[in-house]
Amino acid sequence: MKFLDLNGDGEINQGANTVDDPGDRRIIGNSSIRMQYGFHVNMSWNNVGLSAFFQGIGRRDWYPARESAYFWGQYSRPYGYMLKEHVGDNVWTEENQNENAYWPRYRGYLAQNANRAMTVTNDRFLQNAAYLRLKNFQIDYTLRQSFASKYGFQQVKVFVSGENVFTWSPLYKRTKSFDPEVIHAGDTDFRSTSGTDGDGYGYPMLRTFSLGLNLTL
Repeated sequence: MKFLDLNGDGEINQGANTVDDPGDRRIIGNSSIRMQYGFHVNMSWNNVGLSAFFQGIGRRDWYPARESAYFWGQYSRPYGYMLKEHVGDNVWTEENQNENAYWPRYRGYLAQNANRAMTVTNDRFLQNAAYLRLKNFQIDYTLRQSFASKYGFQQVKVFVSGENVFTWSPLYKRTKSFDPEVIHAGDTDFRSTSGTDGDGYGYPMLRTFSLGLNLTL
């Protein structure tokens, strides 16, 4: 990895670590949630109904913390997780000297301590945590009135529903181990929905499906 000498003093450092002298650092990214949105689709035709609710965030940035083992893998600790994202043509090697490879030469401890190359916050590994999620959907079919009344019901409806069915996020280009919805505003790492400290181990939103029958007397 290479860092630019942004202030031109011939050194790569954080200067006096003040606002007036930040060295070669610049403000990048914003962990705040921006452009929250949602929209609902509801339609019916010939006794068949369909409803769906989509929810998402238009902009949000996240930089993996040092202990985000599902992101850094063995770049953090060589005895840690071996991730499939760190294997193949997307990693620079002597045999694969691809300048566009996202991951650098495979080495341990590059992302462990605060002053190591991969954990010094940079725009290379700053992640886009925007997302669009199919939060819930339902497909239903209402049986004919003549059939329902035959058995003493006003209406008989069967349905299939799902929660957290599908999620699209640029973050998934690098890893699918994290759920972008469980990031808390202002945090530099992922945290569980209860606010417990964590570095990527927050429990994801569960995907569930249901099959049901509604009977109206």
